[in-house]
Amino acid sequence: KSNLKGLMIRNAVPFAAGLDQEKAGLENVSTVIDIGAGTGFFSREFAKLYAIATVFTADISSFMVKYIKDNITPEYPNVIALQMSDAHVPLDDGNANLIIMIDLHHEIKDPYAMLKECFRLLRPGGRIAIIAGIAFSDRDSVRVREQHAGHLPASMNDHPLAA
Repeated sequence: KSNLKGLMIRNAVPFAAGLDQEKAGLENVSTVIDIGAGTGFFSREFAKLYAIATVFTADISSFMVKYIKDNITPEYPNVIALQMSDAHVPLDDGNANLIIMIDLHHEIKDPYAMLKECFRLLRPGGRIAIIAGIAFSDRDSVRVREQHAGHLPASMNDHPLAA
């Protein structure tokens, strides 16, 4: 039997800013892993929320890993970008209090293998937040588009964040 207590959130606006840490059992988080972090937009929010925590950003895109190293880590040294494979994050077992996957489920080739990897990475009592269908207000959409403008690879030009 697993000790995992997951969170499934739909239409979060934005999740990190509206998180009730106590209610979610996340008041003493020391390690966050953002799987499929992309440009680190949400990783940065978690780095602010948990200023003393280490926030690992994991992505399969070397472009995104470099982007985070060049643009997020200098301002937030607690954000560490990692290159991952389809279902493997290069960290030790039992590393994280919180794993977040935001709008990633449709990209995962083998969801079972990815969840198995999450179980491996979680500490006892850790949490997974699977967040689907992020809905931004007009103000947030503009801020997201401005942050991402000119930094996304051509293959992502039709992505909602690049609009």
